[in-house]
Amino acid sequence: MATCRRGGISGRRCRPAARIAGVAAVLLGLAFGAPARALGDEAGLLDTVFELFTYTTQGQGVTRGTAFFIDPNGLALTNSHVVHRALHDPEHYVLLAVVGKEFYGVKILCASTLEVDPMEVSKGPVSRDIAEIQLVAPDAVYALWGILAGGGTTIIARAHQGPLPTFPVLTFADGPQERGQIRVIGFGRAAQAEEKTIATGTITLTAVAKDGTPVFEIQSPARPERGSSGSPVLNDQDRVVGMYTWNDTSNDAAGIAISSAALARACP
Repeated sequence: MATCRRGGISGRRCRPAARIAGVAAVLLGLAFGAPARALGDEAGLLDTVFELFTYTTQGQGVTRGTAFFIDPNGLALTNSHVVHRALHDPEHYVLLAVVGKEFYGVKILCASTLEVDPMEVSKGPVSRDIAEIQLVAPDAVYALWGILAGGGTTIIARAHQGPLPTFPVLTFADGPQERGQIRVIGFGRAAQAEEKTIATGTITLTAVAKDGTPVFEIQSPARPERGSSGSPVLNDQDRVVGMYTWNDTSNDAAGIAISSAALARACP
């Protein structure tokens, strides 16, 4: 059996087609550690996608992933494994959303129960891995959020002040179509952590995981990298057909996403 990983952590492979059902996979979140292609234009579309950071209560960054807005009031989707540490150990870990040049607090509304702890092991079965979150006013003791780069600190965002703005949103398509062309917008291992990247690809297989979650396989010449967990998979009309979640470690061109049919009701 080949191997695969969730958004970029190596592990057991997600097999294609109907055989996906019983296969183990690896999580695609990025522990702070080359983008597919940096984006420049399409500002309106790009603004629907943002970055999630997990950090300790002492202010140390731990992991990061991607999320996207589905409601203008700040409702968004990502992977459950992206928010796992903050959800299960809120006394020590906090979520922060960086949107543009500002950061916000994050409330977890619901998250799929995972069969494995992504903080303990990097691999697990291909199954439902969805979280719905709500952006809220920042409740951090810090006014600035940044990363250490080249011996100094690069400021990424400042705490949002005042009421929440109206956010741009993505809409769902009916579902993935085999041989359909897609784009994945997210945050990979770019030199600039706040820089969005895009990967293009083709939907090669659709299947149902063992727990009934609809999923599909993507072949891409430069697939999304670690940090892309929770990225929207868009069709040629820029509508969401899925959420990118796993990379195949035995095939550098393959990844697996959760279908939009499973995303429409993130909180059953």
